[in-house]
Amino acid sequence: MKLLDVLLLVTGFCLLAMGLHQSIYVGFANSYWIFMFGIGCVFWYGYRKKAADEKKDDQSSSKNKTKQS
Repeated sequence: MKLLDVLLLVTGFCLLAMGLHQSIYVGFANSYWIFMFGIGCVFWYGYRKKAADEKKDDQSSSKNKTKQS
């Protein structure tokens, strides 16, 4: 995992925890934006991870094709 991936994941979960805390004290409507940023960070992490896995799979399959030839 790269540094940006770790930061996205940690930031996302911290924002979700902060959103939960704020929703208890000030209500969900006032903390909705915190939840959305948190979920956005977690989704962005998932997107980056999936793209990196596909890139790695493509590179490994191309190496296998050259070895077989």
